[in-house]
Amino acid sequence: MRPGRSRTGAWIAGLALSLLFGLAAVAANFPALTGRVVDEARILPASAVADLESRLADLESRSGIQLVVATVSSLDGQEIEPYANALFRTWKLGDKTSNKGVLLLVAPNQKRVRIEVGYGLEGTLTDALSKVIIANAIAPRFKTGDFAGGITRGVDDIIIVLTTDSSEWQQRPSLRVDSEPASAPVNWLVIVVIIAVIGLMIVSPAFRWLVIGMLMSGRGGGGRRGIFQGRRRILRPRWLFRRRRSVRELVMELSEQDRARISSAIHASEARTTGEIVCVLARTSSSDAVGVPVMLAAVIALALPWMLMSFTAAPLQLMLSLQVLAFFGLLAVFCLPRVRVALLPRAARRALAHRAAMEQFVSRGIARTRERTGILIFVSLAERYARIIADEGIASRVPREEWQGALDILRGHMREGHIADGFVTAIDRCGAVLAAHFPLVEGERSELPNRIYLI
Repeated sequence: MRPGRSRTGAWIAGLALSLLFGLAAVAANFPALTGRVVDEARILPASAVADLESRLADLESRSGIQLVVATVSSLDGQEIEPYANALFRTWKLGDKTSNKGVLLLVAPNQKRVRIEVGYGLEGTLTDALSKVIIANAIAPRFKTGDFAGGITRGVDDIIIVLTTDSSEWQQRPSLRVDSEPASAPVNWLVIVVIIAVIGLMIVSPAFRWLVIGMLMSGRGGGGRRGIFQGRRRILRPRWLFRRRRSVRELVMELSEQDRARISSAIHASEARTTGEIVCVLARTSSSDAVGVPVMLAAVIALALPWMLMSFTAAPLQLMLSLQVLAFFGLLAVFCLPRVRVALLPRAARRALAHRAAMEQFVSRGIARTRERTGILIFVSLAERYARIIADEGIASRVPREEWQGALDILRGHMREGHIADGFVTAIDRCGAVLAAHFPLVEGERSELPNRIYLI
C-alpha cells in the first residue's frame, strides 16, 4: 500500500470518529444551564431549589468553586458516567485556569447518581469520597423517596470536603453515618423474613427437615414418616440447650468389666440357639451430616450484611470480612458433635442412625451366616436410637413384635444411663426368642465373635 493512501485512510477514519462523537454529543439532548440547580426531572420543590441556589452561590463566592446540581429525566440510553462527563464539558463548569467545577447529576428514572469533578478538584474530592457521599448521604434518602433531602445532604457533604481540612472532615460522622432517614420498607421486609427463617431453623425440627432434607446424606427408615408427623409440630419449639444427659454423661467408655459382661451374655444366649447375636454401640451416626451446619451458617452469614447496612455505616470491605468470619465461626460451632446433633430434626437423626445400623449389619458379616440366622442389636447414643435388625432367615419366622420387649428394656436403661445393663438384658431376651424358634443343634459352632463393637 502506498504511503499517501495510508495517510488518507487514517485522515478519513479520524474524521469519521470525530463526526460520530459529535453526533453522539448532539444526540444526548442536554438540558440548558439555566442556573446552579437545573431540575429537568422536576423532583425538587421550589423551596429546595431556592435553598440549594443560595448554598451554591455562597460556595462560589467564597472559594471560586462552581458546584451545579442537575436532575435529568433520561440519560438518552447512555451510562451515567459518559453522560455526566459530556454534560460537564458541554456546560464548561469551573474556571478555565483552575478547572474547579463539580456536577452532581441525578437520573431518578434510571436510579443513578454521579458526582463529576473537574481536574482542579480531583485530588480533594476523589472518586472514593464521592462514592461515600452517594452511599451514605444521598442513596438512603432516595430509597425513601426524599429526593430533596438526599440532594441537600449530598451538597452539604461535598461542600464540607471542598472547604475544610481533611483532618477535620474525616472526623465528621455526617460523612459516614446517615441515621436520620428510616430504612426502606423492602430492607425491613427482607430482614424480617431472614429472622423468621433463622428462627424456624433453630426451634422447629420439622421446618429444618423440610428445608434441608435434600442435603442429608441418607434418608433411611422412618424418614418419610417423620416428615408427615413433623407437620403437626412445625411451630412447636424444641429448645436446643435444655438440660439433657450428654453422650459423655451416658457413657464415656464401656469398662472392661462391662464388655466382659456383654460378651458373657452373648455366649450364654448363643449356647441355647443356632442364631448369632452381634452388638454395636455408636457414639453418633451424624458425623457426616454437615448439610445442616453449612446451611444454617450460610443463612446467618448472608443475613449479616443486611443487618449491618440497616443499623451501621460500615464499609463494604468490613461487611464482607465479617460475613466470611461469621460463616466459618458459626460453621465451627455448629459442627461440634452435640450442637450438630441438636440441630438435626428427629426424623433426620433416625434416618442417619438407621443407615448406620444397616451398614454395621453388612460390615459385621451378619448376612453371611450359613442359615441367615443372625441379629444385630444397635444403639446410637447421640441420636437416642436403638434397633434390632434380624436377618431374613429369622425375619421370615419371627414377628417383629417379639423383639419389642427387648427394645423397650434397652431404651429404658439408655434413659437411665445404664448402657451395659441394657445390652445384657436385651441380649438375654433376644436369646430366649431365638432359642424358641431356632434351638441349638448338636455340633453347631458360633460363626461370629461374641463381643460388642464400639464405633
